Amino acid sequence: MLHQKDLKLFFLLFRKLRFIYFFPLIFIYLAVPVWEVIDLYIVHLDPDMIYQNFVFRTQVFFPFLSVIWPAALLRNFIEEEGNELLFFYEKRNKLFDLCGCLILYVFHLLPPFLWGCYYFHTAHVLLDFLRVISECVFYTGLTYAALFTMQSLIPAMILPTLLFLIPMKGFLSEKPANLFFINMEASASRLLVTALLVGLAGVLLAMVGSAAATKKIRYR
Repeated sequence: MLHQKDLKLFFLLFRKLRFIYFFPLIFIYLAVPVWEVIDLYIVHLDPDMIYQNFVFRTQVFFPFLSVIWPAALLRNFIEEEGNELLFFYEKRNKLFDLCGCLILYVFHLLPPFLWGCYYFHTAHVLLDFLRVISECVFYTGLTYAALFTMQSLIPAMILPTLLFLIPMKGFLSEKPANLFFINMEASASRLLVTALLVGLAGVLLAMVGSAAATKKIRYR
């Protein structure tokens, strides 16, 4: 059951993010649209190439950027000093913060993909959106598990960063850039099954993180 104090604490923590809150939004609302404008009006690429670039960019950057808010918020619960207010709430389920960050982040991803549906006129944009959501679930679940098993922010960010660098290398070399990449001509059922499996892996990782967080509280 959702308690009012959980919601208040969530927004209190979000207010403390300051610039960190806007960092992913800069890429979502500024960097990616600018890239698309350059491809469309300056480089004059054909629509198929613009769509391919749109898919690569959204699936390289958007999933990785989804870890920034959860990492910034949840690090407060693994630091030993300066968080007396949070210790009062430490027995609550921190999965609420993780889910809240993820839902808010996905909400911000809607405008770019709605533009994609309008411009490209293809149902594949919706499937790509589902794939991005599933990968966001995977990345946030991995970050949540790493934070509470390693009990430190920097080591916990190593795994998501490594997973980001792999597709980033492909992106820079203009090759299929997504870590869970499937040929763009693959069937819708294959795309959907892959998205579900990746999302399920993220949920399982979040459960591991939840167990680690519960153990930390119990033996503190």
